[in-house]
This record gives sequence, C-alpha cells and structure tokens, in this order.
Amino acid sequence: MLKEILIALAVLFFSSAAFSEPKYLKILVVGDTFAENATKYLQEVVEASGNQLNLKVASVSSASLEDHLNYTRIHEKDILSTRGKPYIVSKDKRRYSLKELLLSNSWDIVTIQQTSSKSYLSETYNPYGKNLQEFIKKYSPKAEIRILQTWSYAEGEARIQKKHVTYDLMYKGLKEANSAIAKELNIKIVPVGDAIWQAYKSTELKSKMYQKDKSNINITGEYLAALVCFENLYGQSCVGNSFRIKQVNEEEIKLLQELAHKAVIAE
Repeated sequence: MLKEILIALAVLFFSSAAFSEPKYLKILVVGDTFAENATKYLQEVVEASGNQLNLKVASVSSASLEDHLNYTRIHEKDILSTRGKPYIVSKDKRRYSLKELLLSNSWDIVTIQQTSSKSYLSETYNPYGKNLQEFIKKYSPKAEIRILQTWSYAEGEARIQKKHVTYDLMYKGLKEANSAIAKELNIKIVPVGDAIWQAYKSTELKSKMYQKDKSNINITGEYLAALVCFENLYGQSCVGNSFRIKQVNEEEIKLLQELAHKAVIAE
C-alpha cells in the first residue's frame, strides 16, 4: 500500500513539473515614457518567476494614440522620413517605424497606451485606438492586443490642479475611458493604474509612489507596475515573486505584491 502511495505521489510530482515549464512571451509595448516606467523591472520579475521574456518598448515622450497612428501614416507616405521612424529600441540607436517593429518578430502581445495628459479624456481614444488596432493586426495578425492602463497624477500636480481636476477625478476618468475602449475593441486591460491608485490610497505607501514632479512614478511605483504587468500578461500570480529592490523593504514588497494581485484579479 505504501509503495502504491509513493508511486502515485511521484506521478503527481512529475505531472506537475511537466505543466510548469517556463513560459516564453514576445511582447511589444507601444506608448510614451509611462510605458517605460511600467515595464522597467518587468524583465527581472519575469526571470525571478522562472519564465522568459523578449521585450521591446516603442516609446515616444508624450505620444498619444493619435500620434502613434500619425507616425504610421507618415511612414506609409515616405519610408525614408525620420518622422515616421520615431522608435529607438536598441543600443545601436537605429530608428524604426511601427510597421518595421511589428514585422521584426512574431509578437505574442502588443500593448497600446494613451498618453497621461489625455488618459482621462474618453473622447481622445477613438477613432485612434481602433485604427491603431487595425494597423497592428495587419502586420502582426497573431498578436493579442491589450491596453496598458496608466495612472493618475498625484495630488497637487500643476497641470491637473490648474484644470481643477483632482487625483480621484483623473483616476475615475482614465479608468472609465480605458474600460470603454477595451470593451469596444474587445481587448483586455493591464490594470497598472488601479494598483497605483490603491497603493496611493494606503497610509503605508502614499508618500512613496511618485517622483517629485507628481506625475511619474518612482522606483516603488515602477516595481508595483512590473508586478501588475507580469501577472496580467503571464497569467501567473506575482505573490511570492523573489525579485527584490533594495530601496523597498520586505514589508512593502509583500504589500505591493498583494495590491498588484488584487488589481489583476479584479479586472
């Protein structure tokens, strides 16, 4: 009887091992500097999970969905125009068009993102989001498209303060705008902004999420964003991930992992 139990346990162990082979994803992120912030530590988080990642971040500072679409149109009219090739994704500083990047690999996932200054304004998402989706599908038909949800500026940020937009109003607007475009395009949301909002609302983390400009997230926020991206894109829990940042203490690491997990499963 004992021998049979041991055999059964061995079969279960090796069966589990077979189903836990590393997942390898090829991901292209299209956006602005917020996309860079959100994925800064994604490679390390993925590697700590035992998975693999080929990541390219195609970003242009303050570029909106409309801007990214316009870059594609410029390139279609003149393939030599540097304005149609705004993306620098490697150390050789070579400039790429979005078409070239899409054709450069067989991407599993491509994310798009509205620039932060327009993120809470639903009227700025279309027709640009839909047109950009169609362009991506044309040159990378097998890629799954997701929208990267960015975050609200912190309280007192000059631009929203001038417009009398509060932290909560900006968050509410961007959440609704992202949900609407995701529903229209039938795509999933990478809920980074939800996790940042939850962290900012917590007593322990409120003062540790943003840089001095009150718009860009700092190293703690970037760690949280990477956790959200990992769990959302890989479909595996980030809780217990072994990647550590020395500036973030262990108690905060656990809280950030829990917040990231909550944001993803709530989406």
